[in-house]
Amino acid sequence: DAVDVWTSVRLPHRTDHINLEQVAWCVKQDRLREWGAYSGSFCFGFNEGVPGRVYATLGPERRPDVAALEVTSFPRVHGARRLCMHSCVGIPVAVPGGPLVFVFYSTERFTASDELVDYIIDCLHRCRFEISVQQCQL
Repeated sequence: DAVDVWTSVRLPHRTDHINLEQVAWCVKQDRLREWGAYSGSFCFGFNEGVPGRVYATLGPERRPDVAALEVTSFPRVHGARRLCMHSCVGIPVAVPGGPLVFVFYSTERFTASDELVDYIIDCLHRCRFEISVQQCQL
């Protein structure tokens, strides 16, 4: 129902620290447009939230119901509850300059199968991504 794309941005005053910022989003239904804007208002550090954990492990993460999680596990839980966002799958994609993290969301509750995750990874690896992001101004 929705997808966010996250990339790392080095902070100008802390070259040892990265932030993951949303660089793109897409929703299937107009009623979910608020999710893209809401999600994009967040930044994640290394190993923080789904984008940060996927970035840190370079492996996929599956969550069957993010709306049931605590804010410490899913910082966007309040928006997920309000907008009925439930399942998510985070996938890293290697690109020059560091991985992109794609997070796919569904309004349905389900655990993504290995076959679905492998299919998404295969589709993403067939794409070519060129992202240009300005430095985070915090």
